[in-house]
Amino acid sequence: MKKMKVVLALLLVAALCLALFAACAKPETTPAKTDEPAKTDTTPAKTDEPAKTDEPEKTDEPAKEDEPETYAPEDYVDLIMYYFDLRMCGADNGQHIEDAINEYIGPKYGLQVDLVWFVIGDWMTKIQLALGSGERVDVLPMEAGNGVGTLYANTMIMDITDYMEEYAPETMELMAPYIDAYRYGGRLYGVPTLRGYVTNQYITMRKDILEELGLMEKAEKLDSWTGFEEIMAAVTEAYKGTGLYAAGNGAGGSYSFPCGGGFIGYDKFADTDVYDYCGNSYAHSDDEGHLSWVFDDPQVEKNYARIVAWQKNGWARPETALDSTHGDELMKQDVQFSTIQPSEYGIDAVKSANCGHPTFSVIHAPGMIMTSTLTSWGIGVPITADEPEGACKMINILYTDEYVMNLITRGQEGVDYQLVDNQCVYDKEPGTFYYEADFLIGNNLLTHPVQGQGTDYFKEIKAINDAAAISPYLGFVFDTTGLDLTIANLTAVNDQYGGDLGAGNYTPEMFAECRAKYEAAGVYDYIAETQKQLDAWMAANK
Repeated sequence: MKKMKVVLALLLVAALCLALFAACAKPETTPAKTDEPAKTDTTPAKTDEPAKTDEPEKTDEPAKEDEPETYAPEDYVDLIMYYFDLRMCGADNGQHIEDAINEYIGPKYGLQVDLVWFVIGDWMTKIQLALGSGERVDVLPMEAGNGVGTLYANTMIMDITDYMEEYAPETMELMAPYIDAYRYGGRLYGVPTLRGYVTNQYITMRKDILEELGLMEKAEKLDSWTGFEEIMAAVTEAYKGTGLYAAGNGAGGSYSFPCGGGFIGYDKFADTDVYDYCGNSYAHSDDEGHLSWVFDDPQVEKNYARIVAWQKNGWARPETALDSTHGDELMKQDVQFSTIQPSEYGIDAVKSANCGHPTFSVIHAPGMIMTSTLTSWGIGVPITADEPEGACKMINILYTDEYVMNLITRGQEGVDYQLVDNQCVYDKEPGTFYYEADFLIGNNLLTHPVQGQGTDYFKEIKAINDAAAISPYLGFVFDTTGLDLTIANLTAVNDQYGGDLGAGNYTPEMFAECRAKYEAAGVYDYIAETQKQLDAWMAANK
């Protein structure tokens, strides 16, 4: 949205980041759907439950009230759930997790789950093969490569609208602000993972150097690129002849601020233009639903020229689009003082560990919650499911039951980790315990923080989510059917010029040449098609 004012969001998130320091898609297509099979209810009848007792203090153990078993073993519904074994710990170290989950959810919910683990190298191909061959899967995590749009387009994911309303009303209420990203034709085909949704754009600086040069207060009040240039000039002067550059990125060399997926930088951070690109990375949207090409904003070329000036002044490391060394490693090697890159909340805990120096980060562009944000990770019920009712009950468990969520993400307390000050402490050799990525499925905010994140980490994540701007076009998905050749041509232009422009090799002649090739590749037609679909979506969702 043109010149969206982001002062409040910047102040809130920056304050939370200071508090913490003190303590990853191709557009998806949407062809017409076939009819879903008739719904059958196989969930066992539930017997009367005793009145609920007061909720005990939060621990990593299930509640210990003297409740009779709600479900008898002969009434349990068996489910098959595929799981994305991102940290490759489930197949070898996950059996006790499955056993503990089933011991708990059997009597409480009448379910049993068979967890089938897939390592990252097998996930993409084997999921498509399994579903394409009709293999039974009741619960399926979804990520960008096998996302809801792709599975919907290939008729591999089930319409769960009615099932979720009946068997997962708590999840429907919890996820109401975000769930439209998983609707097609008004029907629901999955649920996004509840996690930290906001990816901000950061300037990350070495805190030890800021303190040494008396620049810490200036960094804490940093609100413009002009101010950052003053810091770079001071660092460059103080470290002249040492080989330390004030700025640089590595790993491809491109700085994030000229223009990116959803923002265009201006000198004052509060003037950053934050927008939804509507599944088309070349498009800029305004508040009225009008799309334009980002390169038509003259600020983009000014930003590329600014990086060139940094290099001429000796502040920025001469970058190369072929550089594969990560910026964190270059900071660790005393090659550069700062990086300018996107990240999520908690950046300084990660960066400090990665580069071996304390860091201090400032947001120059806050993130917006868009459809693409939410469809990166989620969960659904495949068309090959035998137990859609039970599957939706299991989904509800993953969004409402903290004991199960901690088991399937953090592991088992006393076996895989120790809980100290409500933070998980892992003290075993890598590969000998269970510890899975917490952003894959369910309600990430129910899990315990990991040591170093701070006891209030997920409360702060929730506050950031609640404060973030949500796109008015949430739920819109750009259908690229029939546009493969155009996409390939535009991608070729980006591959030729994008790295050089973003790495500080801009010239007016290069930019003009790049523009001309984009136009020849059909960028305006591509945006016009996006506009046509967005207009239709807006008309249908008034």
